[in-house]
Amino acid sequence: MLEPQIDPGRTMDTYLLRLVLPDQPGSLGVVASAIGAVGGDISSVAVVEKGVDYAVDDFVVSFGADQLADVTAAAESLPGVRIEVFRPIVDDVYLPHELDLVDRLVDAGTQALSLVTHLSVQLFRASWALVLMSSDGGVVTRNATPGSPVMVWTSLPFFPLESPMTFEPDAAWLPEKWRDERIALAAAPVGDGNTALLVGRKGGPRFRSTEIERLGHLAHVAATVGRRS
Repeated sequence: MLEPQIDPGRTMDTYLLRLVLPDQPGSLGVVASAIGAVGGDISSVAVVEKGVDYAVDDFVVSFGADQLADVTAAAESLPGVRIEVFRPIVDDVYLPHELDLVDRLVDAGTQALSLVTHLSVQLFRASWALVLMSSDGGVVTRNATPGSPVMVWTSLPFFPLESPMTFEPDAAWLPEKWRDERIALAAAPVGDGNTALLVGRKGGPRFRSTEIERLGHLAHVAATVGRRS
């Protein structure tokens, strides 16, 4: 197979491409080869979820602006493949290995929650993340990543938060701007139910069950390390 020729001076845009694939031998390789054949440069592939007969994978792909149609067609070239989301990534990031992440959290000590807040943006390809605390005086923001929304709530209906969860995009408590942005949201309790890590992805994709579970583990580890420190 001829390798695609990429002009080093050409501007390449980076996208998150989430695909739902039939869970059959070779399907991932076929799709990856098809994307590469039309000039898409795949920098990473992550398995998000596996079901009985399907798999959900995140591809980070770079290509020229004139190749959008070719890349989407290539992604769907295998029967049964469906594009769940295709959105630009402004700044691609290095995603740490799970064991490296645990080490970093332990080393962070009392700053573990702040670290998890910022790493959540990378780990979940999110737009922002923040930690909210609920009390009789209202809801306050404890930690926030750059670009996080500045909101003031007297209360939020999901407090006390007992377990990790996601939210419907048209939930009544959501600000109108978040609905317009089709923002996908997930939250996990940090220590007690009155503190929550909230992560948002503008334009999706929705948070899958495995992502919700992972977010919950991260929040729990951060809370545990912070208490012990």
